[in-house]
Amino acid sequence: MVMIHIDFIGGAHGNYLEFVCNRILGQVPTAAPTPFNALGGAHQKTYLGDIMFQCGHYSTKNISLVDSTVISIQFTTDDLLALQCISLLRAGDHNVDPEKLEINTYNKLDNVHYRWVRENIISQYFNNQLVDSYQAVADSSWPTITTVAEYLQLPNHIREECEKVHNLKFYQFDAEHPNCPRHILREFFRIGFLQPNLHGLALNQAQMVYHKSCQVRRFEFGKFYSLDQFIQEIHDLAKCLELVVDIDDVELSNLHQEFLKRQPFKHSKQYCDNIVSRIIAREEFELPNINVIYEGYIDARLQQLLGRTIPINEDGWFTHSLQIHNL
Repeated sequence: MVMIHIDFIGGAHGNYLEFVCNRILGQVPTAAPTPFNALGGAHQKTYLGDIMFQCGHYSTKNISLVDSTVISIQFTTDDLLALQCISLLRAGDHNVDPEKLEINTYNKLDNVHYRWVRENIISQYFNNQLVDSYQAVADSSWPTITTVAEYLQLPNHIREECEKVHNLKFYQFDAEHPNCPRHILREFFRIGFLQPNLHGLALNQAQMVYHKSCQVRRFEFGKFYSLDQFIQEIHDLAKCLELVVDIDDVELSNLHQEFLKRQPFKHSKQYCDNIVSRIIAREEFELPNINVIYEGYIDARLQQLLGRTIPINEDGWFTHSLQIHNL
């Protein structure tokens, strides 16, 4: 049997699509009618026969798929918010919840899927932050420093003036200081949404380029979040792959409704876009408590629509729309 490969980046529901394709299109019996684990990921797949479909992070792991049939799960800029959130939560079953991401961030991101995020945050916001801040306020008679260690060795009166008079912020983010200031996370995600083509997930997707010998079928990520569109996509997939199979739409519908129940971020873009629309319309309302990724997304959309940078507030995000109007 020729294997059909499903290529995807972490969090893009490749395991779920594999299960659906094997059970519904391949008619492969399974030990359970659904593949979901306690976190909602489709990682409990037990097949009772030979499978036709197999998922993997083939492109990002540089695994060759020459002369293969490939289903490539692809996302667009409109999918980026939901994918960012679900990828953190589900990729590798690491259960990195966007809620309270600022707590124990260093250790939460210590996994193969998100270590690159941690290193980018350290590089962009911590490696030079203290030295740059010190140089901006330093008196000409003060010593020159190039590292955090040198700052810590400065005379007490210099450090006291820096921190109490000039309000120099001294942030540390490492194994001994695992919390990441929330405003830094918000800024990190804001920049990602402002430059979606340079977002880490987009750069991973850019690696999904296949040899000319491959037969490639694109599967749109956004269709996972619509019952009707997903069912139609499975039918179209069967036709494209020339599979002669009698699809049980009732079983497929029931399975996908179970999938949708486990997708906490499926309406995230609509939810955040509605908040942005109300702000732009100058409605006066209390802003909801939302996760830091949502905050970064809303800041980015407001900047794009208003042409003005939203100031970084180290004390917390906005609590009322009037605070934004007054900017």
